[in-house]
Amino acid sequence: MHHSSWSQQLIKLLTQHARKIRKSAEYMRFQALEKVWLELKCNDNSTCQLENYQGNLESFSNFVGGSPIVAFRKCAFNQLESLQWRNEFCEDDLYPYMCEIPPAFDTCDFNYNNYLYTKLNFQFILTDAHAACKHDCSTLLSIHSELENRFVVSMFKLPDAFGNRISVPTSNEDPMPEMESIPRQKHFALLNRVLDSQFRKIVLIGLINVIILGVFAVALFFLLFLNHKDPRTPSDSMSTAVSTGTTVSSPTKSSITSRPTTVSSGTTVPAHPTNTKPTVTTKTTTRDPTECTPTTPATLLFAYSNDISTSLIQRGRSWITDYFTSLKIVYFANVRFDTTTDDPIYFNLNKSDFTDFVSANLPDSTISFPSQRTESNVLNVIRKFLSHQEYPLCGSILYILMKRLPNTKDVSDLIHQLQQLHIFVYTVTDTNSFGGNDQSLMCEITHATNGFCDFQTTDAMRNEIYQTVYEISRTYQFVSQSYLVSGSGVINVSPFVRPVQGNQSGTMSLVITFQNHGTDDNLKSVSFSMLDDQNNEVMSDHYKSTNGNSFLKHPVLKNGVTYNIVINYEYGEERKEIIEVRFYMFLSNLPTSLTVCPEGFDPSTQFMKTNSCWKYVPDLLNQTAADAECLKNNGAALVMISSCETTHALQHYLSERGVSRIWTGLICNQTAVPTSCYWSDGRPSTSVLQADPGANDFAPGSPNVTVGECISYEESSRHWISTNCGVSMTFVCEVPPTSNDSCIYNYNHNCYFPTNNSLTFGDAQKSCAQNCGNLVSIHSELENRYVASLFSEPGTIKIGGVAPSKNTIIWSDYSNTVFNNLHAFNNGNCLYMDVNSDNSTDGLWYTDNCSRASSYVCKRPNNLKCPNTTL
Repeated sequence: MHHSSWSQQLIKLLTQHARKIRKSAEYMRFQALEKVWLELKCNDNSTCQLENYQGNLESFSNFVGGSPIVAFRKCAFNQLESLQWRNEFCEDDLYPYMCEIPPAFDTCDFNYNNYLYTKLNFQFILTDAHAACKHDCSTLLSIHSELENRFVVSMFKLPDAFGNRISVPTSNEDPMPEMESIPRQKHFALLNRVLDSQFRKIVLIGLINVIILGVFAVALFFLLFLNHKDPRTPSDSMSTAVSTGTTVSSPTKSSITSRPTTVSSGTTVPAHPTNTKPTVTTKTTTRDPTECTPTTPATLLFAYSNDISTSLIQRGRSWITDYFTSLKIVYFANVRFDTTTDDPIYFNLNKSDFTDFVSANLPDSTISFPSQRTESNVLNVIRKFLSHQEYPLCGSILYILMKRLPNTKDVSDLIHQLQQLHIFVYTVTDTNSFGGNDQSLMCEITHATNGFCDFQTTDAMRNEIYQTVYEISRTYQFVSQSYLVSGSGVINVSPFVRPVQGNQSGTMSLVITFQNHGTDDNLKSVSFSMLDDQNNEVMSDHYKSTNGNSFLKHPVLKNGVTYNIVINYEYGEERKEIIEVRFYMFLSNLPTSLTVCPEGFDPSTQFMKTNSCWKYVPDLLNQTAADAECLKNNGAALVMISSCETTHALQHYLSERGVSRIWTGLICNQTAVPTSCYWSDGRPSTSVLQADPGANDFAPGSPNVTVGECISYEESSRHWISTNCGVSMTFVCEVPPTSNDSCIYNYNHNCYFPTNNSLTFGDAQKSCAQNCGNLVSIHSELENRYVASLFSEPGTIKIGGVAPSKNTIIWSDYSNTVFNNLHAFNNGNCLYMDVNSDNSTDGLWYTDNCSRASSYVCKRPNNLKCPNTTL
């Protein structure tokens, strides 16, 4: 592909919808290298000039100590390891380069201070790098401030969603094969570079003279000695010497060909080498098994192949958010795999962010593997997940949708790591699969982790995903049995009693798999019956072709009753098959060590579904005063209604306390226009109605701003009623649940550490990092309210964001930007927040110079074990 074609490809990427911007940025970040040319020439030890008359270094210089050394090295490059500049030979050294051009689009990948920055991974000498930039009407990178220098560094070192540096691809890797390398140099480029230096011309001439003398000496040797025959030696002695010499000479080409390798059973050797990424050895922390229980906070990972259809991923995402209500799951993670971009894993603290990040990373055919023969990289996804020890991994659930298979390989070490952390692995695989050669490899992993591997035809995948999500959403497994069988026979599963629960009408989840691969002709029949202790049949089923390789059932079991499952099976051949039985339920008796409400707050009646903590305040206050009072209580807001379930739960909560009417956090701006109403967290009321139309409880005639812009909630009718904001009434405050930690300021599974010490941005971040934290990142209106509430005196605090533009924020903890409260974009690029202000600017952000010292807030996840922490 010619350079102009590459330019067209970049423009195409830049003009995509915002959802595509992350994909193009991930590709550019994938090219991370250690050095890039700068558009800078040095004439002596004290004078360096920017190219194209852009100025000298009087305003800013970032040369490492002792540089520049100009003797023969008059060009400069930026070294990322030290974050400083060094100088090098202009014509001898090959480094990647960056181009700089004023932005053509507002949504360009790297947009800073009215310039577009483009990073390329091709090796050029300086003059050709300059020409390549000029070809696209741009110039080589010039740097004019400390902050711009940091921005450039962040382009190359920008980590994934968890703060890990993206690995540098090896030379034989190409994450987007359609983007071919730009032609490197003209013919005889090496000679041209050498001749460009007067000093090297002299060296070259000397080397040529030495070579000529050497050739002359060798020729003279042959003439004087090899053609001189010793009269005392027989005429055939030379042939004897040659024969002997051949025997003991260095190996010929045929003799150094690799010998056949002995391959152990179950191992395959590819006919041709594959472009696989270098394996990263991950050190997994060994944890005390007693620290991991069925109620330990954990993560759900939704991993899906790029080969699965977009509609199936969207449905899977929706079913996960609908059915996973267990408080055990505190992080909802997602990752797309089988792509050329090596996508990161996104860890989300709430379902809303989870929904957004799945939607932003749906299957994309432009980043698919180029061949259907390429094996799946699903094992790399599991290793990547295990490497993120900063998140709650123990007892986690890995739910994986597959269409491409891996090749046979040894996964014993991976299984050991999963077992150490008690992680459950579940796979659902389309039987119309391709890629690798091993259908049962993932089943080996699911079997060893008490999960299951499910296979289904393409046409039935939609229902299979629905069923399996529903099954594993009951996160407590109380039966796990596996049987190795062949031929025909009967299995009597060990009798069991369901754990006691108050609700005996709730369904359980039963999964029985009867082949560890897609069903084939070896399966003749399989059926099961579930009997109670009175020998009454509770449930039964027999194999049908629509079953795939499993029964997925939802029986209702009673407390104190012993149950037994009987399985009848028949297979055609004597080869071994695996039958597995798994039983799941909700765990209702959650200990206080799991997800908890802050002190003084109560779990809502439907806590497992509304995911909120409430505090009733009997004081009679107007709406503004009530909201301010909530803010004093752990940064809470007036109660918000997110679903039909919430409005029923709130009715029950108020009824128990004899309360008839309360303030809510809903404000309306227009009469009879529900879309003009917004909750305290910034969501429009319509977002609730779209998610759950049953939550539309506006009273007749509301909203009506002539009566009042504020909305109250009436317990008896469950109506939302327009009310004069000055009326006094009681209210309910709401905060998200969190988890136990010894820190003082604990909010939504994070600890916050406000300090009045005045430091610059860099020093404040260093202080936070020394204690395993970062300058605070803010991801919602409610979190913003909470951070602002941590300071009692009016003023300005520093937060952990850098804003290259008003619409672009880079957080110091490298978390994703999902909330932007930037009000004023000034000269600097570091973010500051007004706190405890008496006017409308309270909680708003603005930019200023990073060198400005101010108070700040550090933030770290709860229960993070940090050996050096003083926070």
